[in-house]
Amino acid sequence: MASDLTRISVSAQQASTEFELLQVVLQETAYPWTPDDIDHHHPLQAMESSWEDELTEEERGAIAAHGQQFFHTLNALWGDTPETTTIASNHTVTASLNTLQATLAKTFSDRVPTTLLQQLTQKAHTLAQQPLTLADQLVQCVQEILPEWGQDDLHVLARPYAFAMRGPSSDKLDKAVTAVRSVAWDELSGVEQARLSLAIANYTLGQITKESDPNS
Repeated sequence: MASDLTRISVSAQQASTEFELLQVVLQETAYPWTPDDIDHHHPLQAMESSWEDELTEEERGAIAAHGQQFFHTLNALWGDTPETTTIASNHTVTASLNTLQATLAKTFSDRVPTTLLQQLTQKAHTLAQQPLTLADQLVQCVQEILPEWGQDDLHVLARPYAFAMRGPSSDKLDKAVTAVRSVAWDELSGVEQARLSLAIANYTLGQITKESDPNS
């Protein structure tokens, strides 16, 4: 008998719940607010305003202070992550390359096309991170902009730069550049283009190495 009463009670509760659910479904307005209507009064806004109005000035100040401390802690924690450090490092590298490209363009814009200078500096940055001899770095730096030259021939021209012009000295760059006629790129001979390119590549590699080594 008790078991039958229990089953009846459960069935009645289930029926009541299903009836209430059906009423909600059949309502013309399923929600007390319209999410797409920005002008519609949001009940949650009223609840939030009511809660905020009940706070004292001291409580508001405490909440603001704790909030600032919380976000400051988050910023400090995220600032130490490898991802953030990598992003900051990439921004620094990009800024350095842009500065170097601007310097080279200002100096050689009337002698070397800007696109070639940008290509050379990008290649130099990549090669500066690789365990290659300076001669190999110089040859690979200029090979893409001098496709008609073979590696062996470029190595012959790069040898004096690799052994006698280590470092980013502007004086050494000026000395090498003055050995090449000051005319437009297309008017230079193949040998002059190679010598000028190697001199710029040597200077660029030296600058990149210097910036990456704080003790240099």
